[in-house]
Amino acid sequence: ESNNMAGSSSFKHKLDPAAVQRRAASVQGCKSVLIPNSPLICSFLVGLESRDPDELARINVFTDTGTVCIGRLLQGNVRQVFRRNVSSLDTIEDILRDPPQLTKIDESLASSTHPPRSPLAQLELVDVGHTILSGERQKLNQLVTNLEQTRKKQQENAAAAAIAASSSLHRLKTPTKADPPASSSSRSQGGPPVSVSAAAISSPTEDSTNSHGLSGMEFQFSLPPDAMKDVDRC
Repeated sequence: ESNNMAGSSSFKHKLDPAAVQRRAASVQGCKSVLIPNSPLICSFLVGLESRDPDELARINVFTDTGTVCIGRLLQGNVRQVFRRNVSSLDTIEDILRDPPQLTKIDESLASSTHPPRSPLAQLELVDVGHTILSGERQKLNQLVTNLEQTRKKQQENAAAAAIAASSSLHRLKTPTKADPPASSSSRSQGGPPVSVSAAAISSPTEDSTNSHGLSGMEFQFSLPPDAMKDVDRC
């Protein structure tokens, strides 16, 4: 027996229909079903000796493509599974002797059959959950503390930077104290006093506001000798 043979055409079939029929004849309980006008399809019934309809299977072998179709009854309906690219007669014989079963969903698999937990087991489960949640709470509290410290430090740095900037600006706007005029120093050293006109000894407010717009600045001036007597007496 050969697993692969050429058909009447140039197309090379996966399986030889005659070889498939001979191999099926050696399987006990396998009955061949003739399909008119379909020489490349080999059909078989398996499980006829059993009274259980779930054991009955219809197997169709498409020898040109190597596809094997296995049909079974499931809850009164026909369901099929397929095997593709089968080119071995041994595989065909294995399928005929033990056709694949359909996948069934058992109610016991879909529903839980575990008995309810005892109160002690439930308490242990609650204790484990409480421990896990406590650990997570500590992590969150530590994270919040770190964030608060970072925010406080940023605020302190911003306040220090603002104070430094304000101090620098104040130094730039505040004028330095004026140096003593030469007339005062010459008078203290015994030199001749320098007379100052009325315009030169104007009020401190006028003198200060004329320069920088600030009032209350100190300044020095000298008077004639006859006027200095009255100043000394005062």
